[in-house]
Amino acid sequence: YLTYGGYWAADPAAELARRAGCKNVFLLHNLSYRKAPLFDLFDAIVVSSEFARHRYARELGREPTAIPPLIDEGTVCDGKRRSNRSSAAFAAR
Repeated sequence: YLTYGGYWAADPAAELARRAGCKNVFLLHNLSYRKAPLFDLFDAIVVSSEFARHRYARELGREPTAIPPLIDEGTVCDGKRRSNRSSAAFAAR
């Protein structure tokens, strides 16, 4: 079971997956989490940088796996920063 959390069904779904013999993986995309028990149902935590990996290893007492973003921002963005982040569009070369 793969989740990024943030919704009410994440923990119940992780419990069901564990009972079915599945591994649970939490994709952690920010630095807001501070409580290690939130991750007790998860076999692995994946973060997007070495910085986040070191920080969460220190704060949570768990060793996340760092996997950099798979999409190179330079190939999908024109380099201009925009203040409105309510939507996103992706394109490939």
